[in-house]
Amino acid sequence: MRLIWGCRLEKKICESIIVVSLLFSISLAQAGKTSDAEISVRKSGIALEQEAIKRVEPVFPPIAKAARASGEVKVEVTIDKAGKVVSARVLSGHPLLRDSALAAARQWKFRPIMVSGKPAKFSGILTFNFVLDDGKKSEAEVERKNLDPSEARLDRGTDLLKSYRYDEAIAEFREAIRLKPDNLFAHYKLGLAYVEAGRYAEGEATCEGALAITREKQSGEFDLSNLLMCLGEAKFRLGKDDEAINAFKRVVEMNPKIFDVQIRLAHALIRKGANEEAIPALKKCLALEPKNALVPYILAGVYLTQGHLDEVITNLKSAIKLDPNYAEAHFGLGMAYSAIGDKQAALKEYRIIKKLDPRLAQQLLSNIKQ
Repeated sequence: MRLIWGCRLEKKICESIIVVSLLFSISLAQAGKTSDAEISVRKSGIALEQEAIKRVEPVFPPIAKAARASGEVKVEVTIDKAGKVVSARVLSGHPLLRDSALAAARQWKFRPIMVSGKPAKFSGILTFNFVLDDGKKSEAEVERKNLDPSEARLDRGTDLLKSYRYDEAIAEFREAIRLKPDNLFAHYKLGLAYVEAGRYAEGEATCEGALAITREKQSGEFDLSNLLMCLGEAKFRLGKDDEAINAFKRVVEMNPKIFDVQIRLAHALIRKGANEEAIPALKKCLALEPKNALVPYILAGVYLTQGHLDEVITNLKSAIKLDPNYAEAHFGLGMAYSAIGDKQAALKEYRIIKKLDPRLAQQLLSNIKQ
């Protein structure tokens, strides 16, 4: 059996900003300092997309198609406390695609976030991918004609889901299930679509219903860990931490060597406050992906909740060794040095962060000066 969990939330789930915010807020508390400065948080691309409640795909400009222009366009956005994009600028991409990507980014909306109990501004980078069609869609449609009607619906729904067209994808998956009620993969894709659309209760109900289908009625081979992973994500988003943890643990039993499962389990344990249990889960993550800089960074955040500043510093240094440009890790290290009174070391981190993320650098400097 192979885990085929395909949710965009899980492809890089380790980039969740939960622990980033945790490290930031607890660092301030550990240092015993407060700041009246407005809080601003930097999010990674995937973590930023997780907070989106409205996504707008850019229009592919006809002039760009004629010129055969394609590829990624990266847009940096700043979001206010209400979740509205207040500024956007293009960082990279083909000139003929930039205006369309910029216009789309300005229409996105996000869930407001809280840091240390206060609403915060946040920023990050959205990536839009412009792909030339070249008639591939029509070829795909021809291929679908040879598929079973249920499979054809499933195929169309998958394409729609990739384009964030959630309502249309959900309709296709529901029809696929109507045509073939025991198609577990269709149930999984429907649950996945609900989760990606933010309709977590419906995703939960879909996955639980699918898991109730008896093995005798299941058509073909399907790895149940995918349904469990989807169920765990839905429950996690609904705040049902114990149930989410149970689902993730069942997936771990089936697939102990899958990084995404271990890191999601660790996140659920951290949010529940089960930090002692989260530590071995994170160490398993590190064993699976020893070059992933975020794992020691998260470990540092967990150790910080326990007051183990020596472990905090050690793990942050490990994260920086793996990724020298990891601004958040430099920031956390600077805060840790500030907390133990080593201002020279904290200022050294400030000088590094100033080149990577001026906003984080200013927050660190404000803390050092207090």
